[in-house]
Amino acid sequence: MLDICDAIRRLSLYPKGIEKSGYGHISLYLAITETGQLPLGWEVASFKLFVLDQIRDEYLTVLLNIL
Repeated sequence: MLDICDAIRRLSLYPKGIEKSGYGHISLYLAITETGQLPLGWEVASFKLFVLDQIRDEYLTVLLNIL
């Protein structure tokens, strides 16, 4: 597991997946960790994750917009 964390966000990567049947897959999670520091009524408007497979020279982009 790899964690990259700043004041309020944590990116967790499980290179072998999170489940026992995760062979050939990764699990990637973005979490808000310090919600107590955020103003009342805060929300995440959008975020984008970009994952590059250097072996196959392929990539995946995930964009989430919350309206």
